[in-house]
Amino acid sequence: MTDEDRPRGYLIALRHTVVALDLAQAVADFDPTAPVLILPGPAEALSALSQVTSLALAFVAEAPAAFRGSPLEAAIRARGGEVVLLGEAAELEGETMGYAVLLRPFTAENVAACLTEAAARRTRMALS
Repeated sequence: MTDEDRPRGYLIALRHTVVALDLAQAVADFDPTAPVLILPGPAEALSALSQVTSLALAFVAEAPAAFRGSPLEAAIRARGGEVVLLGEAAELEGETMGYAVLLRPFTAENVAACLTEAAARRTRMALS
């Protein structure tokens, strides 16, 4: 199997375990064959990405100003991944800084909408 044949994975970098597991279940419902990597924060996520070749999307609990230009952002983008930020700072500044934001409280439908929008953008980019 080549890297192109492998399913694109998902990353969840969030210290709140229950919320991370809710996100992972919503991702699994949307894309059952894709791997989902759950890590407690950006440093752990960056380290784990050294073993990942392709990402569809990453949910990251990080302030937009801290995330912008970070090694984690670069690693996610280098693997083809899109980013959805979570948390209070993301809700306050994320969209104005150009990031997708998952607002709290979220439902499985909100997560599915993020995943659907990201998949549609990938399809449009592949066709252009």
